[in-house]
Amino acid sequence: MGRIMYVYRAGDLVSTIIGNVLRHHFPGKVVLVAERPPSPLDSARAKIRRYGFFRGMDQIMFILFSKAFLGRKRVLERVVEEEGLSGFCVPLVPELEIESVRDERAMHALCSFESIRVLVINGTRIWPRRLLDALGCPILNIHLGMMPWYRGVHGGYWALVQGDRERFGATLYFVNEKIDAGGIIARRRGAPRKRDTIATYPIRQVSVMLEPLIETVASIVGGKNVEAFQAEEEGALYTHPGISQYFMNWARLGVR
Repeated sequence: MGRIMYVYRAGDLVSTIIGNVLRHHFPGKVVLVAERPPSPLDSARAKIRRYGFFRGMDQIMFILFSKAFLGRKRVLERVVEEEGLSGFCVPLVPELEIESVRDERAMHALCSFESIRVLVINGTRIWPRRLLDALGCPILNIHLGMMPWYRGVHGGYWALVQGDRERFGATLYFVNEKIDAGGIIARRRGAPRKRDTIATYPIRQVSVMLEPLIETVASIVGGKNVEAFQAEEEGALYTHPGISQYFMNWARLGVR
């Protein structure tokens, strides 16, 4: 039986849950690789470069607000418990830590592991085409949004803002060099609850896709063919709301 590599964003709750679920179902077969998140200063600079000063600062203020008030530990623990995932929040201990999947040294390190049958990723930076080609194995990702309609980040939140509750959910897909645009393996609807916010939607979303993930990984490791389809629509690519936009959507639509 081949091994499974899991490359994830260090310190991220959803990434931790996925990693522990994989380790539970495939004991002794999962290679853990943690990608360090960018520093807050680097993240802020990147947003301002990409979106301009005012829009970038608006998003930065939202992220700070979300971490300080919406994503408090006791709130996240309550939602994790409601989804029956409390046993999957043990901190992961990686075999390898990398700065970025886009780094040349990381590419050589990831390609050095042997007998990898499938790679699962979550929360990392965008993978370069040369690395995808060099690995030579199927690469899976759980996108917290319904593809192709809600690509990018906060897919569940943006579906609710659009009044598209039927597309609050998650997608399991094969990764390619584009953002959330690979072959779709499975889509599942989720169910946000009254007290949920943009900080807790991801837990609701990932919970509905863990079973399809395990089934797909088991099929690939077992040598079975996994079918996927390519969406005909390109869909929209979403980013973080700004703090002003978030409060406006809360007041106008009741979406938190």
